[in-house]
Amino acid sequence: MVEQNGATVAASGAAGQVITFSNAGTMTVDDTHMQPLMVMSNGQRATEQFSGTSTGKVTTSGGRLTYKPAPGSTESFSLFGPGGSPVGTPSVDTGLNTSYMCTPGTSFGLNEGGGIGLIYTPG
Repeated sequence: MVEQNGATVAASGAAGQVITFSNAGTMTVDDTHMQPLMVMSNGQRATEQFSGTSTGKVTTSGGRLTYKPAPGSTESFSLFGPGGSPVGTPSVDTGLNTSYMCTPGTSFGLNEGGGIGLIYTPG
């Protein structure tokens, strides 16, 4: 849980997303088996559902990770409000430019903003 703009925000879920790095400087994101990300704020719940896959160039510098999916990547996400109804239209992943942390062989984490961090572990 984090405090953001006077509201308490808690996030859970998102298990099953697979991120793979290659020696050639590419990153692949596979959301095929990813569970929804659920966010709760002031008693209201929103759900973000990811789908598809993407592959693209990845670089790191100064504690930041930059990722740009290649044309043809299908990774997208949809947002659903408290009653489960869609909010807006599905959005295609346009990439990342965010802080990250990495402990080789142990874990990798991305800061998604708003106090939400995603931690990935091998396996």
